[in-house]
Amino acid sequence: MNDFEEFTKNMTRLESEAWDWIIRLDADDELNEREKSQLTHWLARSPAHVEQIRKLNEFWGNQVLAELLQPAKKMEQTKSKTNTNWFNPVYGFSFAIMLAISGGLFYWFQLAQIPVYSNSYVTAYGQHQKIKLADGSTVNLNSNSQLKVAYSEGARDLWLVKGEAHFSVVKDQSRPFNVYAANGRVQAVGTAFTVDLASQSNLNVLVTEGQIALSLARPENNQLNLDQVFSTNDLTVHSAYSGLMQDVAFMSAGDFVGFDSSMDIETVKHDLTHSIKSLTAQAIEAKQAWQQGELVFTGQSLKEVVVLLQRYSPLQIEIADPELEDLQIGGRFEINNIESLFKNLEANFNIEVQKSALDKVIIRSSI
Repeated sequence: MNDFEEFTKNMTRLESEAWDWIIRLDADDELNEREKSQLTHWLARSPAHVEQIRKLNEFWGNQVLAELLQPAKKMEQTKSKTNTNWFNPVYGFSFAIMLAISGGLFYWFQLAQIPVYSNSYVTAYGQHQKIKLADGSTVNLNSNSQLKVAYSEGARDLWLVKGEAHFSVVKDQSRPFNVYAANGRVQAVGTAFTVDLASQSNLNVLVTEGQIALSLARPENNQLNLDQVFSTNDLTVHSAYSGLMQDVAFMSAGDFVGFDSSMDIETVKHDLTHSIKSLTAQAIEAKQAWQQGELVFTGQSLKEVVVLLQRYSPLQIEIADPELEDLQIGGRFEINNIESLFKNLEANFNIEVQKSALDKVIIRSSI
């Protein structure tokens, strides 16, 4: 086996593509317009493509390309030449490739300024959806929820518009994974956590694996809001909003917290030092049961249960007797069978559940 065969037998795809261009550049005839455009786009895909041509040319020894890839040396050599003829085929060829490379890099930097992946996801009542994102991360989107995604070269940004979602994040140190909701942000590199937008400003965060940083937008800079950020593909806007965030807490696996993201940062910081709880495995399982299509209650008040049910059903549920609101409820129920929950209430808690209209339910004491 000769040296060339030994060098090329285990080429990567990138190396093979670079070799194809080097061989074409070494041909007697110049690149045509179509080939120049193809080379520009190939170089534009990544600076690694330009670097690969540099490296492989050390083996190939294309003099024109070598001069092109060493501009400082070329400038030294051409200082003494006062009448360089750029219409000479050799110099014209070199100049054309230089334009291709510079144009390609400009094109690549332009690409870096727009999202490389974006999408929106919505679930209906009683539905949850498992989503695989472009980087391999997964999202389990709960019932009656909405999520927007905007991946760029430098960040993985997601906006939980409403509802709840669990995120399993593929590790990427170079691109943080940011979940924005209300006025807050959960940031991770590679971990798993749930964000629940319980109301317009109330957030619940549960970390099931690894660590996350919890942040709030500084209130004095609220002229930028998430509606504006996610309605544009201009990453300078995304970056500007990200710059408004200030860390308020760090959480680890098993930690849970609920807080009002509309409060000022110092108040939230103070409150979070006392309100972050470390949950038992049983409590975590109960909070994550919706991913298996179940609702698990472990002593929540009837009022809390009714609020939660609004996420899974369009029914308007009213507690007619205020003394029932604090009644503690326990049990495991199927999300798509809320009727069984109503029957359980009637059978075990002396409660009457009455359907007063097609979409309205009234809960009252049966005594």
